[in-house]
Amino acid sequence: MNISNLFCPNDKTLSRDTKKTGANIFCLHRVNYIIMAIAFALILLGFILMAGPSCTMNEFNPDVFSLRRSVLAPSLSFLGYLLMVVGIMYQHDFVRRK
Repeated sequence: MNISNLFCPNDKTLSRDTKKTGANIFCLHRVNYIIMAIAFALILLGFILMAGPSCTMNEFNPDVFSLRRSVLAPSLSFLGYLLMVVGIMYQHDFVRRK
């Protein structure tokens, strides 16, 4: 058994029922794209929360070390990246067994 067939089945691995009905076979399904869209939104929100004014040579800005920019925003971005991996690897009852 080829491991690539688990993720993106080809014509040889499909059942006769699937070939008769002409079902669309894609590696990723609608659920995967929804999870990946949510992950992308989390990553984008994390980067937006990290944005702000920086310190200059003449003036120190204490907002650089705020809770939002140093803890919350990187955590949201990291969770978004993890959710992106989950969205790519999630299998939704489309693996066919012989």
